[in-house]
Amino acid sequence: MLAAGGRSVKTNMNRAGKAAGWTLLEALTALAVLAVVVAMALPAWGELRARQRLQGMAHQLLDALLWARSEALMRQLRVGVCASGDGQSCDSAGRWEQGWLVFEDRLANGRRDPQEGVLQFFPGDASRYLIRGNTLVATMVSYTPLGRSQLPTGAFQAGTLRLCDRVAGGGWKLVVNALGKPRLERDATGECRALSD
Repeated sequence: MLAAGGRSVKTNMNRAGKAAGWTLLEALTALAVLAVVVAMALPAWGELRARQRLQGMAHQLLDALLWARSEALMRQLRVGVCASGDGQSCDSAGRWEQGWLVFEDRLANGRRDPQEGVLQFFPGDASRYLIRGNTLVATMVSYTPLGRSQLPTGAFQAGTLRLCDRVAGGGWKLVVNALGKPRLERDATGECRALSD
């Protein structure tokens, strides 16, 4: 059967059918290109997730210190934040990566005693992270009813906690100033590598 212009109707339908679909070779080529793009993007995605998890942990520790300071002001008593793996007692070795504990330090001795209340506990991840404080904040940060950081001896307390990712590298510094106000900074000095070694 001929259509206008001398072409058969069957030929027109075949051409329309070919134009509307993909051949198997075209589909396989598109899948191969997609697989290469995904393979190239996965490492970058993993690094981004690792950086965000470390930043999230740094913000959790910052939030715990800010909250402890606020609670000391509100409750009008000393509130401490210390390294803790069990959520009940302070870790005298200062392994902050196990977790940290916010507690009422009614005896003002810088550690949680059985009669003192636990306000919050944040579990850490010791297999992935390393968190170390310098001398004055090695094991705890203590806030007075005035919201200032102060050692149990009465001396001012200021220092830096370093949060390092053992696997992906990189880190953050949590700096507590002489008034007790904490702030976060990226660890651009590479000191995390030295801590991990």
